Amino acid sequence: MQWISYDTKKYPADFRTDLSLFNERPHFHCYSQYERLNAFFAEIHDTGSIEFEAGQSYLFKGIFNGKPKVIDGSKAPALAHKQEFLSWVQQQLNS
Repeated sequence: MQWISYDTKKYPADFRTDLSLFNERPHFHCYSQYERLNAFFAEIHDTGSIEFEAGQSYLFKGIFNGKPKVIDGSKAPALAHKQEFLSWVQQQLNS
């Protein structure tokens, strides 16, 4: 199942795989919600466009789907709740 419509040259075909890989990172379970979101959005932003920025107020700035976006992660579901989190990501990237 594809969760997000995006340029497949820039993003993996399935973010569920990415979430599983994040959970396999050493000490990822010790990260705060902010650190987890930062790692996730840094991974999926369009590299080579502009630098990815993560503000302390849960604001993540970068190029996503070829467009500049500021994503407010303050109300993001926990990454452990995969379905809910991926639905939220879809809303953020397609809004």
